[in-house]
Amino acid sequence: MDSPGVDGLLRFHSYILTCPQVQHNSDIPLKFKATRFTSTLPESELTNARTVNLLLTCAISVNAELWIPLVRRLFQAQQNFPVRFGAAWVVEPPNHGDGAVLNEALLTSRYKELFPIAQYGAAIKALVESPHVHPGDRTNLVAVTHSAGVAALFFGMSTSDLRSNFSSIFMIEGTEIPPEYMKHLARHVNAFKAYNKARPARWGSYGDALTYLRTHEPWKSFHPEAFEQLRRVHFRTTESGEVVTKTPLEQESATWADFDHAHEFERSLAAAASVIPMHIVVGEVRGLWSKKLEEALTVQHQRLQRQGATITVIKGAGHYIPQEKPDELSRAILDILVRMPISPQAKL
Repeated sequence: MDSPGVDGLLRFHSYILTCPQVQHNSDIPLKFKATRFTSTLPESELTNARTVNLLLTCAISVNAELWIPLVRRLFQAQQNFPVRFGAAWVVEPPNHGDGAVLNEALLTSRYKELFPIAQYGAAIKALVESPHVHPGDRTNLVAVTHSAGVAALFFGMSTSDLRSNFSSIFMIEGTEIPPEYMKHLARHVNAFKAYNKARPARWGSYGDALTYLRTHEPWKSFHPEAFEQLRRVHFRTTESGEVVTKTPLEQESATWADFDHAHEFERSLAAAASVIPMHIVVGEVRGLWSKKLEEALTVQHQRLQRQGATITVIKGAGHYIPQEKPDELSRAILDILVRMPISPQAKL
């Protein structure tokens, strides 16, 4: 796929890239989609504006296009802030969205029960090393990561990679559960998998599918612009005429199932936090995690704060902050970027 286009004030270009299989299930590379967004607006006239580039990673069940409301607001706001955004790259997991459709046979045969977060990390690394990333995109790169996309970034890149590639990392509703809480996370994952088995997987029409999303969490809490993107990209039609999600429910469950690398994730977080600015963003509405897992996240956030990480709470938002509160999240990110010294050495 080499798909350019324009969506309002955003210009985008999507690519289908490949990455190796980290579990060596076969020699067939996995395909994934990466999309580059830029603005159609005139460049900021602020003389002291500095250029920042973004790399965004997705939560489970999120397609690249669901970042558009936030990216649009960041590009709009640059007219009044001393920050100019050059490009925003979004990387989808290989088992989500268009990648899930292209990899369908391989996912069904090799990744039905578990899809490693490290495999998403391999896709992120493949994009970082791709010649599709323009030379101008390689300066002052800021990672904006969401939920499982936080872990994917750390599994895909070493501490030295992160330090040399990124000026800072925003961790939005990350899944950084300490290892001592794994039994609680295991129960949570089992409950989520059971919930997915009970969810409808196919509908007779797009209207029926959209009605379901409008009446169920988390989608019914999405900002209207995010829901419009969901309507456009979340589904596909089968040969029999049924409507299904591009990302199979079993692949959402398979991604949740990879929680055996908590020790590695914690070590990576601690090592990176000592050398690169990190910014934790959480929603005010706490509904996704159990009481014990909320305790676990508090413990981890306190550890990271002692290493210098900041923490921001977005009022009225739940776990899917980028899709629920793009206005509030964009302001929070811009406020931090304006205050934050950005090293000119931070390059891909």
